[in-house]
Amino acid sequence: MYKTVEDIYKALLREVKKDNIATISPPLFNIIINDAYTLWYREKTPEVEFNEKRINDLKEFKVVTDHKFNLKPILALELNYDSNESSNIFPLPKSSENDFQVVLSYTYTGHNGEYQPFEETYPNYRRCLGVWFKVKYTNEDCYEGKSPWIKADVLKSLNKDNLHKNPFRRPKPTKLYYEIVGDKVVLEKGDVECYGVEMKLEYLKYPRPIFYNHDNPGESIMPEVQPDQIHEIVKLAARVYTGNVGDPRYQVKVNEYMANMKGK
Repeated sequence: MYKTVEDIYKALLREVKKDNIATISPPLFNIIINDAYTLWYREKTPEVEFNEKRINDLKEFKVVTDHKFNLKPILALELNYDSNESSNIFPLPKSSENDFQVVLSYTYTGHNGEYQPFEETYPNYRRCLGVWFKVKYTNEDCYEGKSPWIKADVLKSLNKDNLHKNPFRRPKPTKLYYEIVGDKVVLEKGDVECYGVEMKLEYLKYPRPIFYNHDNPGESIMPEVQPDQIHEIVKLAARVYTGNVGDPRYQVKVNEYMANMKGK
């Protein structure tokens, strides 16, 4: 059973059959185990819901922004309730840095015409699983007010030209599309008289790196997975170690890591 990061460290030593603690130092362990963690995670994410095991393996990394899991839905940029409009563009909680959390902070115009702050901290976005929108209808027969959550379909580049020509594909009051461009999600509503208000985003977050502090174990960081998945990662880490132990390029990476740690 893996109850602490030290348990993972010792398991890796056993896996590579090295009993001498100096062979794989704690700083080197931090590099190897996180390289393996990244490989493990990357292998799991190409087809997230391919099978039940993969769903279960990644359940700890799943994020849903719908209030039910203590994260607010994401509001549209340039949202203005007074003038009944928005940009129909929503920011992704995404950072190119090695951040584990991203703060979305901007303003919108409320019903009273005053600027209102929107601020929420989200886990760093890794991969989209699904997008839902709430829109405000402005001049649609049989539809008025704010909609319930509408599941949006991804707008593929190949379908853009035919989207409005094909009556079965064109957007409708209850059939919307989305496109991810850079760090934004664009609502494609076509000729539907509405504007985007809220977005519920279901996505996978980046995992927080494992960290072993030999001198102060209380500062160590466990992986966000179950023991059987930790065992998979340890076995993969052993292969990473044995495959790179003699590689001078990997030694450069180790030396850079050690230099950064000394500077902290």
